[in-house]
Amino acid sequence: MLCFRQTEISHRGPGAAGRFEARMETDRHPTAERRPDAGFSLIEVLIASLLLLFIVIGVLPLFSRSMMNNIQGNDDSNFANSAVEGFETLFSVPFNNDLITVPVGETLVERQQFFTLQGNQWLAAVPSGDQAQYERVLRLRQYSFADVAEDGDFDTPLDGGAEPGNIQFKAFELEITNNRMVGAPPYRVRALQSF
Repeated sequence: MLCFRQTEISHRGPGAAGRFEARMETDRHPTAERRPDAGFSLIEVLIASLLLLFIVIGVLPLFSRSMMNNIQGNDDSNFANSAVEGFETLFSVPFNNDLITVPVGETLVERQQFFTLQGNQWLAAVPSGDQAQYERVLRLRQYSFADVAEDGDFDTPLDGGAEPGNIQFKAFELEITNNRMVGAPPYRVRALQSF
């Protein structure tokens, strides 16, 4: 242990009085107790680093799970917004509009749309060089009140050639699929529009 001591110079000649000389002395027998300014040993630093490493390793899976939850939440929000936007379009047109009319000879209209990755819009076909992020299928059927009155269920859709006065309900079903997640279940929403 190194110590600095100052001693007064007394015999150095005239004008030397009051000056100090610094001498370095070594203490060969350090005391058993630690001084507060001694610092940490290498072993203590290694143990603290190891404990910190274990804490960080334990927290890392929380970050990856949080990122996956954010992606899933974003997809769910996009699904819900897509369904709302699709239904708002369908409900904004009159009941007998061509957009929501079943053709003669058919009981089901099925329209498929793709949400493009680059264009960020719903299109009937994916342009070359782009990819479909989501796929949305609209299914439209029409029913009469008599069908519901029989058994309480919509199970007999009317043909597109049915008398307009017999068509009291139109049933819409939107099915949205995330093309990025293979095997993920589709998001389905159903709604009725009455005459």
